[in-house]
Amino acid sequence: MPATAKHYGYRGIMTEQKQKNLIESLQRLIDEQLKLMRQGSCDSARLEQIERQTDVLAGRIAQAKIFEQEKFTADRQKMQRTYNELCLAIRAEQEQVKEAIETVRKGKKAISVYQKNL
Repeated sequence: MPATAKHYGYRGIMTEQKQKNLIESLQRLIDEQLKLMRQGSCDSARLEQIERQTDVLAGRIAQAKIFEQEKFTADRQKMQRTYNELCLAIRAEQEQVKEAIETVRKGKKAISVYQKNL
């Protein structure tokens, strides 16, 4: 289903304050995601909830073309920096998981060899 203004809850002309509120709400969600990642939180239910909320807000912002407005350049840049930090945190977490899986595989292989030699 294509994203429409109605789909994202956007109706008509949006005031500057409403635009600012959307940006601030999206920034808070991205900040929360980053905080959870840094804490190593595995609260998948909360992360999924944040993801859904983020999708809705990002859709509203895109539909209203808020970040295309020069007055929101600083907000867009701040959000981009935070988003980049979140991406780095996710990559670091993925690397840690990859290393943990490799350690488990090596341990499993060692146990298998040990069992064969009994």
